[in-house]
Amino acid sequence: MIKLFHGSIFDSKCDLLIIPCDNTGGVTSKISDEIDLRNLPYFFDHSLGAGDVSFSENTGGISNASAVGYAASVDLT
Repeated sequence: MIKLFHGSIFDSKCDLLIIPCDNTGGVTSKISDEIDLRNLPYFFDHSLGAGDVSFSENTGGISNASAVGYAASVDLT
């Protein structure tokens, strides 16, 4: 089931959190602050194609999501 919420993507408990990024894993400063604050995994050792998603198990202690996906919504090349 999909539920849409108004507000921050980081505020609601969920199974999967999808974070928008560019194809090199770059995120906005606000998103970067939230990733650091919530101790979310941030692993990028390869480029993503536009529209691709890289998934990671969430090992952070204070986040609301079981898994995190980074979706490349912008291609910088």
